[in-house]
Amino acid sequence: MQDRIQGYLPSKQRRRIFNCTQINSYLRREVKEFHKRSSAGFVRNSSYKPAEQYLSEPPVISESYHSKMKVRDSICLITCGMNDMGMAICQDLLKNGATHVCVMDYPCSKAEETKFLSQCGKEHTTFLPCDMTKETEIEACFKKMIDTHKCLDIVINTCGTWDEKNWEKCLAVNMGCVIRSCLIAMRFMSKEQLGKGGCIVNVSSMTGLQLLACAPIFSATHCGLIGFGRCLGQSCHVDKTGVAVMTICPGISEKKISEYSEKLLSFVEPKFAVNEMTSYPHQRVEDVSHGILWMIKNCESGCVCVTENEEPLCKIKFLECSEMKEGLNFK
Repeated sequence: MQDRIQGYLPSKQRRRIFNCTQINSYLRREVKEFHKRSSAGFVRNSSYKPAEQYLSEPPVISESYHSKMKVRDSICLITCGMNDMGMAICQDLLKNGATHVCVMDYPCSKAEETKFLSQCGKEHTTFLPCDMTKETEIEACFKKMIDTHKCLDIVINTCGTWDEKNWEKCLAVNMGCVIRSCLIAMRFMSKEQLGKGGCIVNVSSMTGLQLLACAPIFSATHCGLIGFGRCLGQSCHVDKTGVAVMTICPGISEKKISEYSEKLLSFVEPKFAVNEMTSYPHQRVEDVSHGILWMIKNCESGCVCVTENEEPLCKIKFLECSEMKEGLNFK
């Protein structure tokens, strides 16, 4: 067969195939020789695997790393947390024994800050004003927090906005802010650097898992966020950094449907959007907060959980690509 192929090729390509054939045969001889030496006792590495296995087997990625974080006595940070969800999470963390909670968000009035902190607990809560789209400001807030409390144990990213019209802003906040916060947090929390490990929980959305046709931009950002959290949470990263990463996907907020319907793409009918969002799974901030606390204490790194319609927290099982394929008959 090789002779027949070479007969149709110019001389340069013939030489290339010949050279490749020589190299392949040389490698086969070397592998056989190595097997002989290893069986004779010259190779003492018990973890040795034949070269053929490295070519045929995919790398093993384990999802068995459990967070098992203790909330008690922990130092926590909530990004974009000056809202109802941030308040619920802050209150739950302190009820479960957290030493201090820092809330990082865009600057607000002194009255809003005072009201928020008084409802959470002034003694154990701090507000750090920050433009979440600027890396230097986020990093400065992380550094200030570490300088004050000497460590950081838990980071909860709640950054998110709904704005289909201004889709670049939607991408910048929903994905950019969260990814930026995660990477900076890893720098300060990683065991490889000055940290002692910890836990990051990203608040995504059900729209990253279940179709919401009226919001393609919003949905796309949360598809990306789920993939980002799953990858960052794998043991190949966690074993080095000691930082577990998890993702929670709540339903949409029923209270904000009218607000959402005003920020749609031009070709999306508001009436259709309202009907679709009304029938879509909803959530309460209290359920999201309780779910986050449960995940921190019990879930493995890389996991994705759903909280919707006031039902118990559910873990999502992802299928391999081969299990999702559907054959097509081409004629």
